Amino acid sequence: MGLLTDRATRTLEHEVTDTNNSDLGSWLSLYLQEHRIPKDGNWSDVSGENFLRTLLTRPVEEISGSFSDEEPLFAVASPVGGDPRGVAQRIMDYRHAIAKEWIEELRAVPEENKVLLSETLMGSLGASLNAADAEQKQQPQAAPDDTVDDAAGGSDD
Repeated sequence: MGLLTDRATRTLEHEVTDTNNSDLGSWLSLYLQEHRIPKDGNWSDVSGENFLRTLLTRPVEEISGSFSDEEPLFAVASPVGGDPRGVAQRIMDYRHAIAKEWIEELRAVPEENKVLLSETLMGSLGASLNAADAEQKQQPQAAPDDTVDDAAGGSDD
């Protein structure tokens, strides 16, 4: 679960960076530096549960930003950029979507395993047959014998 939560968080971080939402991106990057999902420890930490709980219980923070470096008149303060509950909800939405994708991928594993085994076995069988053919071609073959052995008691009379 921690891997899933971490992947969802990284997806959100990438999205806000790509959409030039620098205020939210900066806030999220700082938050992720301070609140990592550990790989070792108790289950509630490792699973990402505490990470999400912390986000869900944090108060809304105002983030100041400006649409123009030249005009202080356009500087704004927006609680949307620093809404930890909203961020947690978006992470949980991504987590749900990623989990659904993984479930579909995991359902395909038995069939993929069969295909891999089949290809490997067919390849091995093909290699064995090719080796046998090559060995047979290397052995000298006797010329066909056109003579008939009449010593076996057969007569043409």
